[in-house]
Amino acid sequence: MPRDDEEILKLKGRIRELEAENNELKKRRDRARGVPAEVLVAQMTGGKRTEGYKDSYDVLTKKGNRIEVKLSKVHVQKSTNTLRWTWDNILGRKKYDFLVLAGEKDDPRCEEYPSDLAYVFFLVPRSEVNDINSAGDCVALNTNFATASADKARILIERYLVRSQEEFKNL
Repeated sequence: MPRDDEEILKLKGRIRELEAENNELKKRRDRARGVPAEVLVAQMTGGKRTEGYKDSYDVLTKKGNRIEVKLSKVHVQKSTNTLRWTWDNILGRKKYDFLVLAGEKDDPRCEEYPSDLAYVFFLVPRSEVNDINSAGDCVALNTNFATASADKARILIERYLVRSQEEFKNL
């Protein structure tokens, strides 16, 4: 037990330091989660990944295009028990030419997705991100494309689904 006010103040200061450190570690963890998709996009475009999560984009291609990569695991939407991907903060302060949304493959649907790709990718020019952006600066999409009926979901699937890694080579 703390014995005096000075000791209490020291402990409160240490708590603030630890909370700040914890927040920084959470940001790094979140950045690391998307690294495998960023590495793949860099390889497929012949580009290079940027150094840190504070950069305004994730990959710079040989042709000078800036790409922001977002990776989502498959999540269950509890209200409908629907499997879906969700990508947050697609606009934010980032400055990029293309947005790549990568979704981990939903095992029961793997045969429905392009086979030469490790993830389900969507390649969206920055000028068209508003066409797919939902309220709250995010994109959500059912992993079962047949049940994705919202206009923005259909646009994402029909216009921006990457069907082969060859689509990345011209970036």
